[in-house]
Amino acid sequence: MMPEISERERDSILAGLDSSDDELRRLAVERVLELPNREAIRHLVSSLGDSSWRVRKASVERLVASGEPGVVADALIAAFSDGENPGRRNSAVEALVAIGPSVVPQLVDSLDNNDADIRKLIVDTIAGIGDQLGQLAMIDSLGDLDPNVSAAAADALGAIGGVGAESALLTCAIDTGKEQLLRLSSLRSLANLEIAVGVPDLREVLEDPVLAAAGYRLLGNLDDTLAIECLLKGLEGRSRAGRDSAMEALLRVLSRRDGIELESLATQIREAARSLPRLLASAIERLPDADLATQLTLVQFLGLVGEPECVIAILEAGRDEAIAEIAHATLAELGDVSEIAIDRSWERLDSVMRRDACHLLGGTAGPRAIERLLESLDAADGEQRSAAAEALAACGCAEATVGACDYPGRVVPNGLDRQFQAVGHDFRVFHIVGLAVNYAGHQQHVFGQRVLLIYLVLVGMPRIGHLH
Repeated sequence: MMPEISERERDSILAGLDSSDDELRRLAVERVLELPNREAIRHLVSSLGDSSWRVRKASVERLVASGEPGVVADALIAAFSDGENPGRRNSAVEALVAIGPSVVPQLVDSLDNNDADIRKLIVDTIAGIGDQLGQLAMIDSLGDLDPNVSAAAADALGAIGGVGAESALLTCAIDTGKEQLLRLSSLRSLANLEIAVGVPDLREVLEDPVLAAAGYRLLGNLDDTLAIECLLKGLEGRSRAGRDSAMEALLRVLSRRDGIELESLATQIREAARSLPRLLASAIERLPDADLATQLTLVQFLGLVGEPECVIAILEAGRDEAIAEIAHATLAELGDVSEIAIDRSWERLDSVMRRDACHLLGGTAGPRAIERLLESLDAADGEQRSAAAEALAACGCAEATVGACDYPGRVVPNGLDRQFQAVGHDFRVFHIVGLAVNYAGHQQHVFGQRVLLIYLVLVGMPRIGHLH
């Protein structure tokens, strides 16, 4: 910070802070630390409530860079009292979290505030910092008379962790006399901390329609037979959230197994799910519109069950780039099941789904897959043709080049036959090159290049850049 500033510079900064222009206010905030320290901090805290997010962001950055965390922390905690401007309060939390553990003692000392909203903001800030310095205070706050504060304290302990946190959270989670919101937050935090809680402790939780989903998620941290039995039973539950949670937990348990144990549990899950047609129908129906986390769970679970009706639902879900990779990998694992289901549904697939299906069929490479891929070489959609060509190349289908060589009206450029025979490749490549040349300049030229690529892959030639 500069020790002195001219009146002219000072007036310029203050005028900028009062400007109606967002950018001028932001630029003034960037310079405000040129003012005397206490005055600068006062202006910056005031600017945390600015209508422009850029000004608020700059104010947070300047406060963090002020070099006096104690003074700043006091001013920011005082800003929590501004009930008229939630933007200022939220920015104050952001700044305190950015300053870090050094402000935790001041936050803890402020927890005796009579305003429950302020206590919750303090708890949320301690959670955001996530330092062990706040653990004891958060354990004490589990007993706050305001349920929102006590639940926030449970959430905070889920971020902070530690042996003391685990014990306190478990006590709240299984105590039927506690507020339901506190119990729910405690269960979620235990799951986040990957704490193993046995079925006997959770029986009452699993019978509660509000808490059951969190209870099933927590059981996913266990590997014992009783927990698995409860999770399989959870697939039959009336609560959609409970069923989803049971699915997700079973997938986590499965991910920790291998060999015979993995296959044994996978078989149990398949048999349980296949006996519950309404479970599968509901999962398929919700897959397109579910949130991302639920989509990922549903795709993996439906893939594990492996029923043909699941295939098209997963293929359609793969339109979303966020889950495309896992959706396509799941279908590839299903192999013949995917191929048969896609073949039977081919006529009702749009061009995008057919394109994705072509990529998949290149991996299964069964008789129906090859037929669909060869058929797709003549599709109206260029991306579908390209995908089919690449898939045929990937699975080493010689029929693709033979069929391509039958293209009517091809004209072979003079001398190409001698050049390719000279490098020891059979005569088919000469037809393929001619085909590619004929396609050049036409709407199907990309297809021609792909057919050439098929052949180059089949005969083991390098993929020459200018031909690719």
